[in-house]
Amino acid sequence: MKTCTDCKRALPDESFSRDKHTRDGLRVYCRVCTGNRARAGYGKHAPAYAARHRKRTYGLDEAQFTAMLAAQGNVCAICSAAFSGPMDRHIDHNHTTGAVRAVLCSACNTGLAVFEKRPGIAALFEAYLRQHS
Repeated sequence: MKTCTDCKRALPDESFSRDKHTRDGLRVYCRVCTGNRARAGYGKHAPAYAARHRKRTYGLDEAQFTAMLAAQGNVCAICSAAFSGPMDRHIDHNHTTGAVRAVLCSACNTGLAVFEKRPGIAALFEAYLRQHS
């Protein structure tokens, strides 16, 4: 049994992840508290994580990303809908060359991925919608 430093509950050792740096070989927070702390930290630091991801993955610094959004009028490059929030902005890029194309909303980014993988499917979607409208 071990007491979690965060929730103060006495829990079985299986409730704690391993940590080779502690005397007993277990983390000081139980798995539930560790997850809660990680989620809370991510929410607070999400913009910084997103900026680092854009720089590392696409080579876009914050100024370039902001300029790209401004050039699009802060709307999706395909459907022209306003972004619902920072997590709704996706960098569209060519998966073969890696070249950045534009910023898309979640729906358009997902749809484009399907259309790129299956080129003839767009016409099938259109025919389906015409048939069922």
